[in-house]
Amino acid sequence: MTRAPLAALLCVLATSTVAHADPRYALVIGMNDGRAPDGVPLPALRHAEREAHDVLDALVTHGRLAPERAELVTGGSRDDVLAATRRLRDRRAADRAELGDLPSLLVLYFTGHGRDGKLLTDGAPLTTADIEAIKAEVGATVLVAIFDTCESAGALPKGVIVGANPLDALGSHVLDAEGTVWIASASRGEVALEDQRGGIFTHHLVAAFTHAPGGQVGRSVTDLFEYARARTMRDVEALGHRQTPRIRLNLERTAPLYLSFHQDRLARLRFDPELGGTFLISYEDGTLLERLVKVPGRAAEVGAYPGRVRIYRAGEGAAVAMPWTEFRLASGQEAVITRGSLRSEARERRGVRSKGAVGVEVTLEDLPSPWRLGLGHRFDVAGATLLGTPLNWRLEAWLGRDDLELGAALAFGHGRSERYETWGYRAEQLELELTVSPGVPLGAFRLHGDLALAAQLHLQTFDDGADRTRAGAAARLGARLVFPAWGPVTLSLATGAGLRLAPGVAEGADDLGVQPLFYAGAAVDLRLP
Repeated sequence: MTRAPLAALLCVLATSTVAHADPRYALVIGMNDGRAPDGVPLPALRHAEREAHDVLDALVTHGRLAPERAELVTGGSRDDVLAATRRLRDRRAADRAELGDLPSLLVLYFTGHGRDGKLLTDGAPLTTADIEAIKAEVGATVLVAIFDTCESAGALPKGVIVGANPLDALGSHVLDAEGTVWIASASRGEVALEDQRGGIFTHHLVAAFTHAPGGQVGRSVTDLFEYARARTMRDVEALGHRQTPRIRLNLERTAPLYLSFHQDRLARLRFDPELGGTFLISYEDGTLLERLVKVPGRAAEVGAYPGRVRIYRAGEGAAVAMPWTEFRLASGQEAVITRGSLRSEARERRGVRSKGAVGVEVTLEDLPSPWRLGLGHRFDVAGATLLGTPLNWRLEAWLGRDDLELGAALAFGHGRSERYETWGYRAEQLELELTVSPGVPLGAFRLHGDLALAAQLHLQTFDDGADRTRAGAAARLGARLVFPAWGPVTLSLATGAGLRLAPGVAEGADDLGVQPLFYAGAAVDLRLP
């Protein structure tokens, strides 16, 4: 893994979720308007500023870039770009003061006009000296610089002149600097193209964040580049031109540098409530390093990527050589991490390797099935003027993990019978309810918030033998406490309030009315194998 002052990772706020351990920054620039170095305005582009928004959105959504660590400059001048650089410098300094001198990444992206190795703005151009200054001023450990310069619209040559990309003008002391990745949308002697979608290279680069093949945890910068390069060359060749994007990497690390991360974590880490302290979670030899500050007395469950996982136990004074435990997680598997011995020797047990005084034990288990079936009963309290039943037997089905469940229930309502001086009736009810239910752990218990919508069918029989069937609906918002009983069986208690839409109770009272309701219920659930 990349060597870094890991002790700085201890100076963080306590949280029960994992956080990226390498701050990421971005300076994204899109210029529709540009002036040549002699001040002559160039024809306006149509797509550059939109493309800048697209690239930034991809970095935030898929690249784990915090919006507060990003600067977007569209339609501005060189001074605007340099001012954005200073804001990133100040943010980097604040992060360094809070977190220590952690490994960091700066993504610099430019799309717009280019000439003579300069990036053109609506004022003075950005020179190669400016690019060097941006890199030095922000001071990130790694720089990924991407240039897509263009001029005209409609599948025409985009570069103002051949060789407009600044990679052709940057000196070797910059291009060969350690910790840099340089990407250009075209090679020397070529021009870039755009079509109705915008810059062909940038279009495919943005798509690569979600479509390029990747590794255990995501897609590396080379994964993104190769995906965009192949499709750019294919599309440009179909137009009768030649455009070969190029990349230059100067990275000491041999592991991938990820720019896009998978959204789905198909395994899980569960930390025992008794555990406390700072843990570092590493994937693929440190290509992704995440931090968890575990508060004693609270359970912590975090999603994990399948594959080889190494957990470091960080203590005061820890630097690079932290004790660790390592194991391989399969999709659908859970690692249960509990307090263990403080043995310091290297050991291997049931697929779990450890070294140093980790103080934890790891047990690998299969994640429980996402399906649960249950039988429950709910008591509804509402006014007597609208149809509805107080007692409701429920057959429930739940799909999902503990942090989010989707539920469906089929209920039969009974227990409603009214007698008046001249007439009376008996009512029954059928209900189909759909529920969205996020949850949080409370030790061995789990508290869920339920938001439910239901369609109802009211069956009413009058004393004179007449009957009628009417439709209704209900919306409920409540809380549900789930706790283990034995084995795969769980018990739950629920309460809440809502509104129901139903007809009146009298014969002929077919207009729907709205009425508040309150409910309480209990259920027994069985998790399927």
